[in-house]
Amino acid sequence: MMEQQRTATNEQPERVECPSCLLKLSLLQAQVEKVEKLLYCIKDTLNFKEACRYTGLSDSQLYKLTKTGKVPHYKPSGKLLFFSKRELDGWLCRNHECGESPYRVEVSEMELKGMDV
Repeated sequence: MMEQQRTATNEQPERVECPSCLLKLSLLQAQVEKVEKLLYCIKDTLNFKEACRYTGLSDSQLYKLTKTGKVPHYKPSGKLLFFSKRELDGWLCRNHECGESPYRVEVSEMELKGMDV
């Protein structure tokens, strides 16, 4: 009798997957991700994982950039890495390149020919 109770309590219940429950779960996960992204707008300082998500860089890419001093970062305790969001934005937006649009070339050629548009 005791063995039957033990096996009954040790057995895991069968998982029943409900399609509507899975849909609701995926919607909740999407909402949580949106809230997490909004939190980055509020914070001024990001930890390493947050900086990876914010910049879209992998852990190893960001670590290499900090190790070589190519990305601005702080180590207040000598071990943990922190990043100023404002400095990250500046770093991400450096080396701005202006690509020339083919439409601008066409417009300037039309203007040279004296055509009215």
